[in-house]
Amino acid sequence: MGGTVLAGLLLVVGMYIFDYIQKPKTEGGGGITLTGTDNHKELQRKIDSLTIDEIEPKVYNSLYTEITTSFQNGNFKEINEKNLLTSLQEKYEELSFIKADRIIARDPINEDALNSILSHLSSIGANTNRINAYKTKIQQIKYYTVTLPAKVNQFTSMSFDDFNANNYNSLKSELENLPNLDNSLKNRTSIISARNNCLNRIKNYNSEYLDYLDAMNVSN
Repeated sequence: MGGTVLAGLLLVVGMYIFDYIQKPKTEGGGGITLTGTDNHKELQRKIDSLTIDEIEPKVYNSLYTEITTSFQNGNFKEINEKNLLTSLQEKYEELSFIKADRIIARDPINEDALNSILSHLSSIGANTNRINAYKTKIQQIKYYTVTLPAKVNQFTSMSFDDFNANNYNSLKSELENLPNLDNSLKNRTSIISARNNCLNRIKNYNSEYLDYLDAMNVSN
């Protein structure tokens, strides 16, 4: 009788051990079953080898999807997925900002190309302050090469009878001092050229206005 009970217990224990060994290992708390081939090192190599020329949304999205899909397929642990996604984010941001620097250094600027980079960086949660700094520079470039020259054109197109000395002095001062312009843009060729052209126009207009006043005084 005792031998029968002992044999039964041994059989139960043996079946439990066999069942435990046969179960695939899982990430703690019922996570993803590790059943696939571990490819996290291969994915890390892909991230590390990214270049500036490859910086575009489809490349980022492809790597992101490959990482998350590999984790879901049980190729590696959750910590590996987190590390890979962090590495991808940091590498992509770093290269994107370098590419943005190169674009904004060109004169004239390719605004569409730069905005495309900034838009994607925003969508993936990149550094907001750095993104806004580029947007501010774009606005400043447009102001001093488009908006301010348009103001000068409007002013110098007015009749001398509508001449306003305060407006003249204000425009002249803004052109001479370039207030609120980022230091990195103050020697930009397009801005300096627009500023010089506008200063010449406004000064010539003022000179013609003074001649107009002299002529009016003589006739009176």
